Amino acid sequence: MLLSEIISDSGADCHVFTNCDQALMYLSAGNTCEAVIADHGVPGKLQGTEFIRKVQELWPRVRCVLTSGYDLSTIELPGNCIYLPKPWTPASLLGALG
Repeated sequence: MLLSEIISDSGADCHVFTNCDQALMYLSAGNTCEAVIADHGVPGKLQGTEFIRKVQELWPRVRCVLTSGYDLSTIELPGNCIYLPKPWTPASLLGALG
């Protein structure tokens, strides 16, 4: 099951972007959201951690979840960010979103 299906099946609206750059443009255009979920290793100029830091700087009320299949123990994760290592379950994803 895809992440977007899990979110949609829970009753929440979900917008999917192929990279963090597109998601940042969406938010910068004045669109709002309650939460963002980013994979650390996405293509584009911004990695997931950089995107999360930018979101927290510009929209501090947005809940941020970072996921990755890589060991991120050597990376300083953004504050107030929920780290959800892969593989995760639908229940753990929805739990991270509150």
